[in-house]
Amino acid sequence: MKGFSLSQWSVIVILALLTALEPLSIDLYLPGFIEIGNAFKAPVSDVQLSLSTFLAGFAIGQLLWGPLADKFGRKKPLLVSLVIFAAASIGCLYVPSIEWLWGMRFIQAIGGCAGVVIARAVVTDYFDKNNTLKIFAILA
Repeated sequence: MKGFSLSQWSVIVILALLTALEPLSIDLYLPGFIEIGNAFKAPVSDVQLSLSTFLAGFAIGQLLWGPLADKFGRKKPLLVSLVIFAAASIGCLYVPSIEWLWGMRFIQAIGGCAGVVIARAVVTDYFDKNNTLKIFAILA
């Protein structure tokens, strides 16, 4: 894509990484469902609920981070969300039961979805209207 400066490409790469955080949080642990179930002595159906709670947190988080980013700017809510995501990710390592995993995955999704929501807002803020569709295509 011609026409983007180095600083614009830097923003695009950062936004792409923020957008990829949430899908990676799903895709990287799906192959481990059986091992997770074995570790918690829980059926795979209980482990699958962690995916459902994650998706619920993702949906609810979008309702939260969009208005917060509009009110407080893009940077502060994004940084807070990344701290929440990181803390919940570490919390997932040390949960004592499958029920706690459900809760940590819910919190992790709420923190992680800000990257998706705020990245799209940054595109419309930072780039001109002629390039926004190109950037959205890159992020997708």
